[in-house]
Amino acid sequence: MIRTVWQMPTRHSRTSGSKSYQRDFKPSKRRFEGFLFIPLPVLRLSAIRSSDHFLQIPVTSGVENNPIYCLCLHSDIRRKLAGENLISVIPVLKRQPYQNMSLQMNRIYYAKRILLAVILAIISLESSLAQDSLKLDIQKGAINFIVFGDWGRFGDDHQIPVAQQMARTAREVEVTFFVNLGDNFYPKGVASPTDPHWHYSLEEIYKDFALQREWYSVLGNHDYLGNPDAQVAYTKISRRWQMPARYYNKSIGLRDGSGKRMKFTFIDTNPLIPEFYQNQEYGPNVKSQDSTAQKAWIKESISVLEPNVQWNLVVGHHPMFTGSLSRREGYDTKRIRNSLNQLLNTHMVDAYLAGHDHSLQHLQPGGKGVHHFVSGSASEATQVDKLDYSKFAARAYGFLLFSVTAKELVVHAIDYQGKILYRTSITK
Repeated sequence: MIRTVWQMPTRHSRTSGSKSYQRDFKPSKRRFEGFLFIPLPVLRLSAIRSSDHFLQIPVTSGVENNPIYCLCLHSDIRRKLAGENLISVIPVLKRQPYQNMSLQMNRIYYAKRILLAVILAIISLESSLAQDSLKLDIQKGAINFIVFGDWGRFGDDHQIPVAQQMARTAREVEVTFFVNLGDNFYPKGVASPTDPHWHYSLEEIYKDFALQREWYSVLGNHDYLGNPDAQVAYTKISRRWQMPARYYNKSIGLRDGSGKRMKFTFIDTNPLIPEFYQNQEYGPNVKSQDSTAQKAWIKESISVLEPNVQWNLVVGHHPMFTGSLSRREGYDTKRIRNSLNQLLNTHMVDAYLAGHDHSLQHLQPGGKGVHHFVSGSASEATQVDKLDYSKFAARAYGFLLFSVTAKELVVHAIDYQGKILYRTSITK
């Protein structure tokens, strides 16, 4: 349910034949008919006119020249209504009927219409409540971290609302660090450690105190269109930005008193895609990389583990598996799959975390082995479908929340409004 204050227009314009005039709206008991729960599909839109403050929708009432006007807030509220068909509380303003219509007929007509709207609203509300039934379920003593990717757009699209929700979630569950999956700066990375992109897409957007924790980051393909080493160099400038090299690993202790740890292997997937070497834009920055040496390093990192490592996780930008129509069999997806899939399964990696596809997903090919998580919608969300082995897929702006103890790894998918879209648990 959207909770908001509905605004009333002060004037209304009408065109009749060749004449046009304006008339003041003076909300009163006679004109203001009250609040209705109206699901979006009920409305038959004949025109849409918007301003900076509200969207005015004339809804065809079936009576010539006698529409009912419904007002709703502009911008994000409009997108939510249009995109998700959610129920909203809409004030209904009824214009006076023509004098040649009997009052009784008019009341019967509107009574039927209101009854239909209420019935449909109840049905939709039940569905909405069922979808909202998931709640955050965090294990006692768990270490929490947020996984997100594909974000840096100078605050454009949904970058800001996703960042705000990340901060709210981080405060609620005491997030310890963040895992950043690449495509950090659109459209073409950064040129240097002092590029304005750092300020306008990172520091200014993610300035909430709850977000001032370590960001363990990898490079995406858009980052390779700029200067990838500038992002490595920024590690020496920023207290939170962590990218000591184009690929690296990190061991982090759990907080449940077990003495166990989780190991992250952060990789650079771009040099593992042969087509990039012939690309005029990607080529200059991948040709300096030795993909054979990196694969040997990955094998060592995921196979040589300390005895107290309980969870073995790999982080890269490009997914091996994804449900989107455009990328499920894309050349980059297939190349990463061919390079890493067998390697990660052989050495019993628990999960592979990726971005690139602008959606939230959980996949497990064959129903066993490595769990694949995609979290690439921290600013933009695009089409995604489910494959036979998909456990979850959503076109939603948001991120993943991981909560880990020695016995259990729990993942929540959270959208930019804080709605829990999915929860799964991996146990040992």
